[in-house]
Amino acid sequence: MSFSKRNLGSKMYLSLGLTGAFLLLVGGVSIYSVSNLRGLLESAVGKESKKIELATRVSEQVAAGQAALRGVLLSSMTGDSAAAQAGQDRMEQAGREIESALAAIEPLLETSEGRQVTQRMRTATQEWMRQTKVFDGHLQAQRFDEATKMEASVFRPIIQEMQSASSELVSIQRKLLAERSSEAASHARMSVWLTVLVLLAAAAVTAAATWIMRGADRTLKRIAAEISDGARQVASAAAQVSSSSQALAQGSSEQAASLEETSASTEELNSMTQKNAENASMAAGETEK
Repeated sequence: MSFSKRNLGSKMYLSLGLTGAFLLLVGGVSIYSVSNLRGLLESAVGKESKKIELATRVSEQVAAGQAALRGVLLSSMTGDSAAAQAGQDRMEQAGREIESALAAIEPLLETSEGRQVTQRMRTATQEWMRQTKVFDGHLQAQRFDEATKMEASVFRPIIQEMQSASSELVSIQRKLLAERSSEAASHARMSVWLTVLVLLAAAAVTAAATWIMRGADRTLKRIAAEISDGARQVASAAAQVSSSSQALAQGSSEQAASLEETSASTEELNSMTQKNAENASMAAGETEK
């Protein structure tokens, strides 16, 4: 059934239904947009920031381990066993911190590139921890030349590899953070446009509903006017009928009075006829005599 052929009630219900549906659509679109935007922001600000923090901690611990390694070597060469032991403790602590940070960052990685860099760092860390035991053996045996050679030929390349890998990991995570931020901004713009379009559609439906309501109001006013005109016409007809009835009643009264006069005249005529008849009879009797 076309819209123009619908009755007034169905048009009003249809308009109200469409308006309510568009309002629900606006609410749904807003909730969807806010939820998606919240997820993107949480991923960008929370997850990516956490990975950057862990990668930065690895870089810091690599630098701390390098400084501790040189301190151990210098302290051992000068005979400061307490400082050498403290340096060894710092080296072991740095190694544990690096392994802990790598263990925490691995489940958060989303790209194969990031996983490859993390594996390079883990391999370099394991090699560093293994070579540290050899380095400690040289120091304990006071083979300082061997220890110095290890610091230059073994540890320095390992540390450079770890620093390069940690810097690369930080760069990867910063790039991902920028991409997530750009994606969140793009989604926010899309959500704004989508909301605007839905609002415009809702405004159009509201305008259509208003137009229909105004048409219904005009129709109701026209019907009320027609009913009022009909009532006035009925009242006028009733007045005319009442006037005719009164005229008819008056005519009937006058006719009844005329009939009464006619009846009286007829009775008088009958009386006179009877008297004439009696007089005729008497005249006839006299004549016979």
